[in-house]
Amino acid sequence: MIQDSHPPSQYLTGKYKREHTPCIQNFECEEFHALDPPSHRQSNLHVTLRLCLVTSKIEHMGEYKPSKQIIAHRGFWLNASDANSKDALQQALEYGFGIETDLRARCGQVVVSHDLPTRNSPIFSDLVNNWTRLGILDNQTIALNIKEDGLIPLLIGNMEIEKLIKSFFFDMSVPEMLAYLKFGLPVASRLSEFEVLSNNLTDKMGATRNYWLDSFYSDWWLDNEAVDELCATSEVTLVSPEIHGRNPDQAWDWFAEKVSTGCRINLCTDLPLRVLRRIT
Repeated sequence: MIQDSHPPSQYLTGKYKREHTPCIQNFECEEFHALDPPSHRQSNLHVTLRLCLVTSKIEHMGEYKPSKQIIAHRGFWLNASDANSKDALQQALEYGFGIETDLRARCGQVVVSHDLPTRNSPIFSDLVNNWTRLGILDNQTIALNIKEDGLIPLLIGNMEIEKLIKSFFFDMSVPEMLAYLKFGLPVASRLSEFEVLSNNLTDKMGATRNYWLDSFYSDWWLDNEAVDELCATSEVTLVSPEIHGRNPDQAWDWFAEKVSTGCRINLCTDLPLRVLRRIT
């Protein structure tokens, strides 16, 4: 539930970095850090987010909308308890961002859940149907994090999931990834300081090469010639360092530079509005 109130001052520091847009009169956006108070929810998002996007000059930029290259990590949310919720995912899509979300199985259906699912976990096909009905799918990237093996039978032939024109699956085990490729499902191969590029796996991916570029402890990919070459020839999604608790400034500058040169690159971030202001 979204309430019409601003976060109390005692919640302006803490673990979860999120964006907030309280100043309607001045059309401003500002960040805040929320400790997930049970009484606080997003404030006036449907009004203030649109004002922020107008201020960022992206609503009427023709076919090129830089927000499409920004992927909202588990949607647009302020409180940890709202991540991966129906509202968080829908709001991110409504304002032009891509989304990253987590898929599991429950009672024979694919549901959205990072941890073990519950009866409250959203059914993924219902979400896609709703997004289609609302007309908010505008070729944004939908990154689908596979949290368990065995989902392929539930995904094959799923008409709702096939409506996601620009989507890919990632984070599954290597044997499971090979199975996804066998059934023609789009995948992204992981790269990090612990996961190296595999030419054999690249060959299996064929012409549509997609990479999930992660960095757990350092921005190891900066000034990395192999990564630069991938960005020039493949689609790459960079995991923004703040997701792992690090300063993202260098990563955002690198992303902005790649965007300016026409690379097919996305950024998965907890702070989509701040990144948008950075690159527009």
